[in-house]
Amino acid sequence: MNRRKIILTGLAWLTLLGFTAIPAVSLGNLGYINGCDLVIMTACVFMKPSIAMLYASSAPALADLLLGHGVFSPYTFLIRALQGWLIGFMAQKGVRRISIVLVSGCVVLFGYAVAVAMMYGSWQVALTETLYNLIQVVIAIIASLLLQRYDNTIRDYIDKNTE
Repeated sequence: MNRRKIILTGLAWLTLLGFTAIPAVSLGNLGYINGCDLVIMTACVFMKPSIAMLYASSAPALADLLLGHGVFSPYTFLIRALQGWLIGFMAQKGVRRISIVLVSGCVVLFGYAVAVAMMYGSWQVALTETLYNLIQVVIAIIASLLLQRYDNTIRDYIDKNTE
């Protein structure tokens, strides 16, 4: 891996960490609303599934620890790993962006609903948390679809700077 590729990868990872931790809106024991879905849905389409899996899982899990929601960290790691891998895999297979972000959003909603139900022993609590996640996911889907028009520019930049 060349130096530029390492730097771009590091900057992308820090961007994800920043969008996860900085705009976080606390929901108390239910975690927090943040911008990580937007970054994951937008960035992972340019990555191989294995790289997308590691990228999507590590920064949000670390943010959970840093923001005092460590109980969510293992669940976040697993849910985001699956999300990243699916996005990378589907993009590699040429699946349309709308399908990619919808599947990605469903993984997040279902994953966190199951995680919260397991942690709190209540599907009622999970439903409440899912409503907050739905807001985050819908915003991310819309924004990611709007940003899709820049895919070729981003891909050209990545190709030019990682040769």
